[in-house]
Amino acid sequence: MAGRGKRDPGVRLTMVLPYFVLYLRNILGVGYLEIGVLSVVVALPILAGAPMGGLLADRLGRRPLFLAALSAEAVSILGVALGMMGDRLLTTALAVAATGLAGSIGGPAISAYVADFTVGSDRTVAYTWQRVGHNAGFTLGVLTGGALIGIFGFVITGLSAGAVLIVGVLVFASRLDPSPFDAARRASRSRPIVPTLGTPRSPRAYGRSAGTGRSSNWRSAWRS
Repeated sequence: MAGRGKRDPGVRLTMVLPYFVLYLRNILGVGYLEIGVLSVVVALPILAGAPMGGLLADRLGRRPLFLAALSAEAVSILGVALGMMGDRLLTTALAVAATGLAGSIGGPAISAYVADFTVGSDRTVAYTWQRVGHNAGFTLGVLTGGALIGIFGFVITGLSAGAVLIVGVLVFASRLDPSPFDAARRASRSRPIVPTLGTPRSPRAYGRSAGTGRSSNWRSAWRS
């Protein structure tokens, strides 16, 4: 299931994004220098997204972040199509940047999701199939996108990719189980806090113990 989750958005994204440059040149008539600058600008959020995604995967959970990132990708792809529909350069560029950012944030979540279910050599095999699925989806997306753009144009292809990705989000939301990390995190949150009686302590001592309690609770959640 995790491998399919990584492959599916790869197909949808590559149906549109690789042809962004062609749209800028052939439809909007943007110069080559401006195209180069725009390509760099829209790629910058992707560089910041991966570290942010790793942090959020631990804070929010693997499955919630993955589904949120897929939803953001779907909305962003629809934004790309709407921007192309009105020949709006700024809207299209911002939507492309948002699509890349959402994808880079969701990547660490699905990698962590795979790691939660596997250990040792099984993890290596799982990551191998994940990469194979991603590359296959990338190739299929480029081929499909090129064919559809040649027949229906940029706008229809973008709208179709966004709509199909929305359906994919609904399928994953109904079939993708929480990982062991997500389950342990949910259990630790639902565990009731029982007050204990003891000797009075100073506010400073209480502050020190409260500061270390978060770390111990996190470790106990991992063990459970």
